[in-house]
Amino acid sequence: VQPASSQNLIENEMNASGPLKSLAEQSSNTSSATNPSTTEKDCGQRTGEFPRNRILIVHEQHLQSMGCDVRLLRFVKDLLYLNQEVSMLFRGSTPPKMRQPKSKQLASILHIKDFEEDQLRKSLRDPPGLYEWTTAERFGQLMNKGYFNMVIIFLWFWYDPQPSVAELVLPLMRAHAPPDKQPFVALLSDDAHSIRSFRLGEVEIHPSTRDGYNDRARNYWIRQKNMYRLADMVMYISAMDQVAEKESYPFIKYFRLLRMPIRAFRILSKSMPAPMQDRTFLRTANIGFIGNGLTPTNHLGIQWFLEHCWEDVRRQLPDVRMRLIGRPPGERTFKGQQVPCLRTEDPHCGWAWGTEYAGAEVHHGIDELGYLSAEGLLEEVLSWRLMIVPVLRTTGVNTKILVAL
Repeated sequence: VQPASSQNLIENEMNASGPLKSLAEQSSNTSSATNPSTTEKDCGQRTGEFPRNRILIVHEQHLQSMGCDVRLLRFVKDLLYLNQEVSMLFRGSTPPKMRQPKSKQLASILHIKDFEEDQLRKSLRDPPGLYEWTTAERFGQLMNKGYFNMVIIFLWFWYDPQPSVAELVLPLMRAHAPPDKQPFVALLSDDAHSIRSFRLGEVEIHPSTRDGYNDRARNYWIRQKNMYRLADMVMYISAMDQVAEKESYPFIKYFRLLRMPIRAFRILSKSMPAPMQDRTFLRTANIGFIGNGLTPTNHLGIQWFLEHCWEDVRRQLPDVRMRLIGRPPGERTFKGQQVPCLRTEDPHCGWAWGTEYAGAEVHHGIDELGYLSAEGLLEEVLSWRLMIVPVLRTTGVNTKILVAL
């Protein structure tokens, strides 16, 4: 998977600093070649063993308490540990109550001084900074300053058919960054998106939704190819995703696996105090699941479990209840507010959609709990007898398993 090369960017060792160290060194080499005027006071200087880079990380949303964001925050902290300067830009606004960590706390982590909330959308402060996407013109102005010698973009298609944040910023970045200060650009992918859509189409029962997955698989393949041609490197957190996409996009110069330790995948802090309660085996009766219901791998898995397993489980354990944590399938966001779906119109409206339990979930032992805080999540999980993960087709990493472990 990892060809031998003198320019190997991402080492295949298990410790966290190895891949980040080589990534930083390659970025510095690129910056030095395109920035001959770099001085010792610039962020391209070598501080001790590592080159110090000025890095911008671009993401679809403010960080939240979800698996991919937990991993991204761990990645950011490892960069800071390696003495890198990190700024972040978010494509969309997120309600403050859902941000984890809160903006001021994140600013403190990034060593941003005198941070104020209105800086997200109004000013273009010198790095390090926190920015929120407003217009293409404003982003072009930020790139034109030539601040960053490396940009890392988290690749998702959450707002499809709208363009992903990578599709928005890559052309602008290449067009507006000064010719002698073009940043080294890496895409960080949590999923093999085109391949994932194809696999979902294999298990979807709703005809038009199944056709949609197959159409998206073809569409994502083309869009990913166009994005990859504007990037210098693509990174993955899953070796299987890396191998699968390398066969589909052989032209990419640097195709690397970003190995991350267990701590990078934790949704809950290991040090978080657990509420005291009797957890003697067979005294707890609930079965639980954690996952965003808007994610197809989650709602398709629960639908399968309800159809094939739930009747037998309830026959043997009459008092058992299934506790579902996460946004329900079909929920929409309108002007920053969550709006429920319509059972009579929307496919996959609710966790039990397409099953005999739809519309009578509570009567059949199914409890939809919605989004919970970290404290509420821990208390709920500790009341379970069993956690299920009925994921049928997927890519990436299923961090929910670590909660049970």
